[in-house]
Amino acid sequence: MITYKQLVEKTMPPEKKASANKCIIGHYLLRPVSNVISIPLISRGVSATTVTKISGIFPIISLFMFLLFPNALGFWIGWGAILIWNILDGVDGNIARYTETCSKMGELWDAAVGWLAVIVFYIGMGAVAFFNVGFFPVPINISPSVFLVMGGISAIDWIFPRLIMQKKSVLLGEESVSDVKQRSNYSIPKLLFFNITSINGGAAVIFLLSFCLNLMGLCMIFYFILSMAVAIGSIYSLLK
Repeated sequence: MITYKQLVEKTMPPEKKASANKCIIGHYLLRPVSNVISIPLISRGVSATTVTKISGIFPIISLFMFLLFPNALGFWIGWGAILIWNILDGVDGNIARYTETCSKMGELWDAAVGWLAVIVFYIGMGAVAFFNVGFFPVPINISPSVFLVMGGISAIDWIFPRLIMQKKSVLLGEESVSDVKQRSNYSIPKLLFFNITSINGGAAVIFLLSFCLNLMGLCMIFYFILSMAVAIGSIYSLLK
């Protein structure tokens, strides 16, 4: 069986690490777990695409729990399912790079499942706030259904710029989207923003804290505003 050190050396070359380590929680907390899980799967010949397909089940479970079980148990299972997807999202990449079996079809599956997870995350956040708005520090009168709308719009805010980016890269080449796509090029403010909004890191933790502190409505409003800002900024950068 391969060792942990061998796995890291082959799957995390300098150019990959320069991008991956910008996601603090994803790289330093979740990545080690992904590495440990990757080792036995590689030894047993499990393909990267198989792991990607399996990982796609967990966002569906998450959405099911958030929407149909509006209680603490439903939240914890739903949030836990997103956490499992996060971990497996690192596993499939490890397998593909270590076994040198990266493929266009594998990348397509990875993107599709990743986009599904983003959609589920924000719709789920809206659903949690819909069922339990929680504490507001100032008097505010917002219909709970508004939070569902915020969740849906936030999901669109994250997916729509990605679709534009993909189309631009096809038409004008990868270099045309490098400023938006390459995390290694991010400035410090952009990196901070990225860590707060990434569902692979800060966003998942803040979502969890908001539930523990009974601040679900505030969390949804916060991410709705951030998502709108990201969408407007990304689209402007891509189309200018």
